[in-house]
Amino acid sequence: MDFNPRLSRRMDYSNNRRKAHALPSGVLATSSFGSSTNSTSEIPQRSVGKGIGHFFGALEIDGFIDKDEFKKQIDDWIQVFRNTKPAPGTNGPLIPGDPEREAEAIRSKEGIPLLKPVVDDLLDISKKTGIPFAVNR
Repeated sequence: MDFNPRLSRRMDYSNNRRKAHALPSGVLATSSFGSSTNSTSEIPQRSVGKGIGHFFGALEIDGFIDKDEFKKQIDDWIQVFRNTKPAPGTNGPLIPGDPEREAEAIRSKEGIPLLKPVVDDLLDISKKTGIPFAVNR
């Protein structure tokens, strides 16, 4: 066990990490977890939304590892993925943020696509308020 003064308690790292998420992502988020996820479980009638849950959390990295060491490990992780040979028919592995960076580059050059109902609403608001709204088609 290690002592973490930021958390002011002893931390046991011997538990399986896969179990660590069970409380927030299973119990607190009211989703199926553990033995309740097996295919033999009976699905109750009218179960729309039952067994589905989401958990979003934020961690203070330096409560676990030095920030500079964490950044180095993430940089190493990114390099491994960037240097991975692409699977046939793909452009290679994606890392978090890749699709967003690609979309930003395209939209910076070509603009943000809007659905016709959204454009119609914006034109209506423009007329009512007198604020100009130009549509590039």
